[in-house]
Amino acid sequence: MKPIDRSEFLLGVQWWRTRTSWPNDFHNTDYEVLAAQNPDGAFVDDWWTVFLPRLTSWLALRPFSRAAVTTLLVANRDDLAEAWHQACVPVKDKDIAEVTWEQVQPFPEVVARLKPTASRSPVFPSKFCHFLLPRIFPVFDNLAVGGSPPTRGTST
Repeated sequence: MKPIDRSEFLLGVQWWRTRTSWPNDFHNTDYEVLAAQNPDGAFVDDWWTVFLPRLTSWLALRPFSRAAVTTLLVANRDDLAEAWHQACVPVKDKDIAEVTWEQVQPFPEVVARLKPTASRSPVFPSKFCHFLLPRIFPVFDNLAVGGSPPTRGTST
């Protein structure tokens, strides 16, 4: 995952509006809920039982099972918390224009361990990170960024 610039963002918006039937609100109604659910580095079981269904509904787990990703979350929980405190806490009140990839990179790198893929796809880490810090981490979609083709009429 690399930072995007304004022209890439505008191309993404144009793609969203002309090539999909997704809602135009970019899920703004969810951001208050996401903020309230942010564990601020405490990636405990109670948080995960609420967060996991969101990842599932966004098709972020495929082809992994909930159990497989949960096992990897538990195995990486300490590293996840450490990366959060190192990379995200110092910038959590900023937005994407105010941070560098190098500042936040440790967190999505640990998140990627929760769903290891041969292609090192940024889709799962982007969704996971976006749900926690949407002002810093954009969502990547393979269909939009030219990755793997979607299955069953959906995107990854």
